[in-house]
Amino acid sequence: MSRRSKGKKEANDGRGKRKIAAYVCTFILVVAAISYLFLTRLNQQTPPEALALNKSVTLDGGAGGDDWAVGLVFDDAAHVLYVTGFITVPGEGADVWLAKYDDSLNQMSNVTYSGPAHGDDMGYTICLGEDGYLYIVGYVVNPSSGRDIWIAKYHTNLTLVSNVTVDGSMHQTDDGYGVAFDNDGNLLVAGTVTDIGEGYNIFIGKYDTNLNQIENITLDGPSHMTDKARFFEIDSDGYIYISGSMSQVGSNYDIWLAKLDGDLNILEQRTIAGPTTGEDKGYGLALANDGTLFAVGAMTNEGEGLDIWLAAFDTSLELLRNVTISGPGSGEDAAYSLFLEGDGDLVLTGIYTELDGGPNILVAKFKPDFTHTQNMTFDGAGGGYDSGFAIIQTSGLGVYVSGSTASVTTGMDMWLASFEYPTV
Repeated sequence: MSRRSKGKKEANDGRGKRKIAAYVCTFILVVAAISYLFLTRLNQQTPPEALALNKSVTLDGGAGGDDWAVGLVFDDAAHVLYVTGFITVPGEGADVWLAKYDDSLNQMSNVTYSGPAHGDDMGYTICLGEDGYLYIVGYVVNPSSGRDIWIAKYHTNLTLVSNVTVDGSMHQTDDGYGVAFDNDGNLLVAGTVTDIGEGYNIFIGKYDTNLNQIENITLDGPSHMTDKARFFEIDSDGYIYISGSMSQVGSNYDIWLAKLDGDLNILEQRTIAGPTTGEDKGYGLALANDGTLFAVGAMTNEGEGLDIWLAAFDTSLELLRNVTISGPGSGEDAAYSLFLEGDGDLVLTGIYTELDGGPNILVAKFKPDFTHTQNMTFDGAGGGYDSGFAIIQTSGLGVYVSGSTASVTTGMDMWLASFEYPTV
């Protein structure tokens, strides 16, 4: 089911009441069997070449809690890196964190934002608009409505301009994950809202640059449980591609992909189930010049838990090829973000479980046929759970990655790194 509302509104009023008649269960193609037939394991007979780390920095919030660097955006003109995530602050829990770095990863300034209830608040993704402002999506805790989607606009000097929240009808857990601009200069927001009788629903909203809502839709999967939209890609014709997950009857929690027009009408959508019942999640997207859509995420495989999932789709979201990648530690493996080089090679980041060091940060490069060519893993000093979250390419300055890494004494610390431009 889906819902739409139109007209400029405050975001926390903007959940459509009218169901989209065109959205019916037949539009959702559950391709568990097809996925299983096409799914191949990555051949790593030739070990990938090691990637070179330029510099890495960590940051601890000082409260002994978890601190994550999640979203990244680079201003090529100013050679400035903007980072968002969360930092644990004494007496306030986790606060949204926004920081500014030069291209050598020296911090220039940072600010925090605490929601009204001083609960756990987070910045998840960030983008730089053509108007020169920063836009962040995440979540904050409000006293009367619980955790709400949070959308914020900042000056590049890190001064807050405005912010709005989105609350589902259950007034419980609502999270914002993805942010991007469409070809008309409108802000797109992806996430999930909890609605009465439907559990977590996919939320996709469109806003102007003053954070007035133009329209939104919510989608409820067949099992009325957990459905989430995560990240965007927009092609030159204005079509919107979006990743996420949708709960299915009989196959649990499956990868979900959709193609929308500029008015948020769903043109195509697919669910992709792994070969065994479990959690399958879609994360980062990247579009090639020929229209091929590349996607990464995590897929459950028998006896291995979550594996990295890498796939290619045509413009109608027909699956072209996909692989899964399992770390030697047979633990949790996932890819969260990727970009495409000019020659079509893919570079991704995520988490990779090794025999020595457990779950480690992964940065890896693949050819378009998914041949693995370069690789790097990073194990934090604490030897615990380390993860890469976002990866971006810059003009002539290489690659930047955000994440978190386990410390011996301070819990999870923010982690930022730069790499030489990866060429083979």
